[in-house]
Amino acid sequence: MTIIADEIPIKRIKLPTDVPFWESTIAYHRVFQTLHLLNDSIKRMSFDSPKIKVTPVYEIPPVNLEKSRYGNISFRTWHKRVEEYSVDFHKAILPEELYPFISEFHGYLMDSFGSPVRIDYGSGHELHFFCWIVLLVQLKVINEEEYPAIILKVFRNYLYLCRKLQNVYRLEPAGSHGVWGIDDYQFLPFIFGSAQLIKHPYLKPDSILDKSLVSLYEHDNFYFDCVAYIYKVKNRAPFFESSPDLFNISAAESWEKINKGMFTKYHAECLDKYPIVQHFLFGKLLPYELLVRGSTPKHEEVKENAQIN
Repeated sequence: MTIIADEIPIKRIKLPTDVPFWESTIAYHRVFQTLHLLNDSIKRMSFDSPKIKVTPVYEIPPVNLEKSRYGNISFRTWHKRVEEYSVDFHKAILPEELYPFISEFHGYLMDSFGSPVRIDYGSGHELHFFCWIVLLVQLKVINEEEYPAIILKVFRNYLYLCRKLQNVYRLEPAGSHGVWGIDDYQFLPFIFGSAQLIKHPYLKPDSILDKSLVSLYEHDNFYFDCVAYIYKVKNRAPFFESSPDLFNISAAESWEKINKGMFTKYHAECLDKYPIVQHFLFGKLLPYELLVRGSTPKHEEVKENAQIN
């Protein structure tokens, strides 16, 4: 079986004026709905909560490292080799009746590790991996009992693989906000991590300012994991200077407030930003079609009472 080019998802957002239409599409609704569904499924869960075995992700050794700050061209070799495994990988995880959707799965997966052309990685690539998960949900490849595992196991493995790619191949941050962004590369782990910490008995939002606590609980949830990673890679400056946005968010009164606020920020900084969504891929399962003819964006409802501070 080979990938069918005409069935690979494609870009449809051409201009900034297309963004309002995108916000009312079936694709936007399905991504948004699934994000809330999976977010809710892991509330108050640690990484060790699900008892579901997950097949580990294959990693390909890097080659021909160079001394440039960003953009090691060996990433293109890595990306090409992953592409060669794509069909067999999807045939191994999908039932035979879903093989016609492999080209669509392939399109999202291959754009989820970064761009082999620009040799960069950002929240748009992360979004496409989440779209790959959305397809698993839409086609009922996973059931509701497996929702926590798909985030706490599979997405976690994806996060760690992407960090390795970023470090080894020096992928440039795509569309980074610099110190004023949540993170140079990722966003979704902060949504999922804040959900995990809701009603935690003793870890509070300002606990991230205590390095010893962060070190102790970094293997327990996404939020502390990401903050610990920031402490390691941005160790030349105080946290309030290297990550002022996260520092300010730590003053929030509860993790529930942060979780709701993170959704607002995700819409504002990712889903509603033309520089990011101009690269969004649309296919049969995530189509560029109106959810309801004449409908208006639905995400505004979530923004009510969802400020972080």
